[in-house]
Amino acid sequence: MSVRLAENVSNIRSIGVFVHNFRDCGNVRKSVNLHFGPRDHPPTEGTETALLSMVRGVANALRDRRAAARDPEGFARSLGVDLRGRVRFYGVDRAMFGSEPWLVSLGDNVYVTAGVQFITHDGGTLILRKEVPDLEWTAPITVGDDVYLGVRTTILPGVTIGDRCVIGAGSVVTRDIPANSVAAGVPARVIRSVDDYLDRMRARSLGCGHLPAAEKAAVIRRIYGVPEQLAAGRAGF
Repeated sequence: MSVRLAENVSNIRSIGVFVHNFRDCGNVRKSVNLHFGPRDHPPTEGTETALLSMVRGVANALRDRRAAARDPEGFARSLGVDLRGRVRFYGVDRAMFGSEPWLVSLGDNVYVTAGVQFITHDGGTLILRKEVPDLEWTAPITVGDDVYLGVRTTILPGVTIGDRCVIGAGSVVTRDIPANSVAAGVPARVIRSVDDYLDRMRARSLGCGHLPAAEKAAVIRRIYGVPEQLAAGRAGF
């Protein structure tokens, strides 16, 4: 085995051990041993390209993770996403914007929660290109101002979500959602107006949404009778 290849093997194993501590990269170390063998069975010269590709992939993933944690909005802009105002991301990564992030436009006061996926093209056309070689469907996604996208919402090509909308968790948005709407489901449909939603939330409100996080948590603990020590223990998981 060449010196350069030996160095690459050592480096990829070190990176695999390092990223094993990250929850979203926990299988890297296992993958290294599975594909390239344990230490006493080093890879052949033919695996060098694959090793280098894996090194680059891991390095890029770690770089993205640091950039996204440091400045989520800046990271999204660096991919080409059009942010027209303040957007709050609860977890952001390169994959959530698909292969055409420059076709995604987000307005002001938009909340993008964990697992939201913007899909700007229809991949089903791939299996039909043997019949129609130039077949393609790719279209922009536009999100207005004052919009909340619930956990694991999926938005499909060509969709426009109007201003002042709430999209329920797990929804698949296949068509335009008009302004002032609460929509949910698969496929997503309008279930009420935001005005109606606001009236319902006012009636149920705990009255602490304006407080800093620690103070709000203390109020909620008191309301539901959760001891502070028990709450702190749960927060550790």
